Amino acid sequence: NCTWYDQAFEALQKKPTFQQGHKHIIIALSWPSFNKRFSAFVPALSRNYRFLENVTVAHNYDPFGCLELEKKGSSDFHKVYHGEPPVTKAFSLGLGFNDPFPIEKPSFNKFQTSDYFLFYHSRVKSFAYGSTKYRNAPLDPKFVKNLPVSSIGYDVPYDEWVNGMTSSKFCLVVRGDTPHSHSLLYAVRAGCVPVIVSDDYPSYAPPFKSTLAIEDFAIFIKEEDFIKDPTRELLKLQDLPKELIRAKIDNLYIAQTVVIPNHPNSLFVQAFLKESIKSEKKSLPYRPQVHMNEANAILSGFKFSYRYPSTLSNPSTTTKDESPDVIVGVLSESHRFNARHAIRGTWAVARPGKVFFIVAGPWEDIEEEFHQYGDLLWLNIEDEGSLSTFKVQLLLHAVNRHVDTYDYVIKTNDDSYILLEDIEQHLAASKPDYWGNCHASQHADGMGYALSFEFNKCASGYVKSGGMMNAKEDIATGELAELCGVSCQKEGWDYWMDSSGKKLSFIKREMKNTGAMLYMHWYVLWERGGWDA
Repeated sequence: NCTWYDQAFEALQKKPTFQQGHKHIIIALSWPSFNKRFSAFVPALSRNYRFLENVTVAHNYDPFGCLELEKKGSSDFHKVYHGEPPVTKAFSLGLGFNDPFPIEKPSFNKFQTSDYFLFYHSRVKSFAYGSTKYRNAPLDPKFVKNLPVSSIGYDVPYDEWVNGMTSSKFCLVVRGDTPHSHSLLYAVRAGCVPVIVSDDYPSYAPPFKSTLAIEDFAIFIKEEDFIKDPTRELLKLQDLPKELIRAKIDNLYIAQTVVIPNHPNSLFVQAFLKESIKSEKKSLPYRPQVHMNEANAILSGFKFSYRYPSTLSNPSTTTKDESPDVIVGVLSESHRFNARHAIRGTWAVARPGKVFFIVAGPWEDIEEEFHQYGDLLWLNIEDEGSLSTFKVQLLLHAVNRHVDTYDYVIKTNDDSYILLEDIEQHLAASKPDYWGNCHASQHADGMGYALSFEFNKCASGYVKSGGMMNAKEDIATGELAELCGVSCQKEGWDYWMDSSGKKLSFIKREMKNTGAMLYMHWYVLWERGGWDA
């Protein structure tokens, strides 16, 4: 829960200096800090987003650059960009130093007398978003053999690593789990000309972009060209004109003075303030207001009031043309904020505006969350474990009444991990009316099931006119299926085998905490050749 973070922010808000004006700066270089993509696993960050309207955040990447890259699309990292939009005014310092070794002043003489042509060392691991092939390409012995004397390989002792970097003409910087890399600013510190293989780097993590342009002090090789023939592309470095090399080295020295705070001639403070002033003029992306609507419903013969967000009536259009339009309802309890937020940050992240949580209990417990996220359906009744049937019936009723266009409504629980895109594909192919892990009694298991538009339209009528149904919501939904003349279909439930031969279903239940949800998220995507952290 990171309650210490809440306490720190609460203390900050009470400071008179924080309450005055709009000129506060928070340096947040830790990987999850103020980052929507990771907020599910540090919920306190998200809880405090609303207090950031008066501050500027200095990141190791540029959230506004992410916004532009997401608009461009067609990148391996599109899911990263989707999860890293600006939440307040922000700018990038670049991905900095974990081990600040002594600064080596770049010069043309140093360049000419360097022991190594190229420096590149990578960890023994797989990298996310298809980056492994780029990271491993230079490690092929055939490739190394064709280059002038270079320091290339896997991890080496620290002293050897520092000596190799500071004794090389060029330092190779290759995309990894993200488009940026610590290697860039290490190369700058070492006085080694960076050679970058990461097409999105200048937009994703430009260090002090109001003062520096990465292209001025580094050399870029297009990812497509590099993967085709890394030897050919890197040997081209030998043919670069001396005038170009001299210009890169001169600009490399300027970059050192800007990005290194303890440089003898440091311009770090001036550049930092310049970025801060520039960032104040940036406009945050439009955030639609969440309006609260109130209505009444008859569920199992009882009249209830409920509240729903304006986003339910206008759900986002995020699926591909060939995919069915799906609304997902997740049964939850008011106190389980972390479980809901884990879902927002994992399997639901690719479908904003399509996933809604059904809760009950005191309104004041969820009011703030209701307006902040716009994804809660609130039933005005005391929250008890026996309410699952009422919650499901509210879901069916609300979708039928307030959503004009949809193909399926899916019900699941807040301890379930679901492969939503896979389910959409399966529903598009098989077009069932009622789909799930069917039991002999012809009802689907409560961990998750799908109802077609026509089935839900029929079921909602019986919910309104019928009497009290079974207290177990999955059995109650099976009763609705029988009334509507619909049978449960299980085809495709066990759909995939992982690398160990284990069969997996579309829905994995009993995720006991946010860590389990995160582990499942990474595990599935790792098995499929990529991560979506």
